[in-house]
Amino acid sequence: MNNYSCFRINISVNHSYYFLSLCYFFISFNSFSQIESDKSTDIVSKVENSEVLYQSPKEIWRVSNYKTGKNPNKLTFGIRSGLNVSNMNFNKGYSFGYDNLAPVWRSGFQIGLILDIPLNDRFLIAQEYSLSRVRGAFSPVPLYLAIDYLSIPLLLKYRILRNTSIIFGPHFELLIDGFENNQGKVNNISKTTEERSVGLTFGIEILFSNHIFFNGRYMHGLNAIGLWQRNSRREFKYEMFQMSLGYRFQ
Repeated sequence: MNNYSCFRINISVNHSYYFLSLCYFFISFNSFSQIESDKSTDIVSKVENSEVLYQSPKEIWRVSNYKTGKNPNKLTFGIRSGLNVSNMNFNKGYSFGYDNLAPVWRSGFQIGLILDIPLNDRFLIAQEYSLSRVRGAFSPVPLYLAIDYLSIPLLLKYRILRNTSIIFGPHFELLIDGFENNQGKVNNISKTTEERSVGLTFGIEILFSNHIFFNGRYMHGLNAIGLWQRNSRREFKYEMFQMSLGYRFQ
């Protein structure tokens, strides 16, 4: 066998080796891709059927994004509106000599704008600007009260599930207007009412879709709010439940 024949044989062997290696690479890559695809499909299927007992937060949000196309780290804004049920607790302030006053829960409303600022996959800062009407009564008279505030909560939101978050933090309120109804006579009391209010908020938010959500919370005032400060001063701390529906723009 001459040198030229040996050279041709070596080239053929080398080509065959390269060809077999290339085939092996493509087969391996295709198998790996199929395994990863099956894993993702299996995870999504388990999430849809509520069969996953535990997944890491990053895995859950990866699957969530795969299903909905939603980016949980995107800044969002929206609107919300709903019902207030409040009590002006005069037992927690100066009540002009009256003690052990019965609570009087009365309904009001709130409507406003919301802004969610993500910090990571789980934590968000929720900034809100709302018009809120707080209502109550001074039961010994009886005297019915309604106070309108610009409410500015600054809340921390923590996602415990893909569609459920808990919210907590302080809220600040500035007086807009105030009224009293004394036996059918309505008077404006905004000039004799404490102008600022500070409190704490705790609550929960549930997403029905990428846009629509329910928000329920409890708000408790920290500072005593003075009424009729120029004559017969009385003070209260309010406590309030809020329930609202909202729409978040994506």
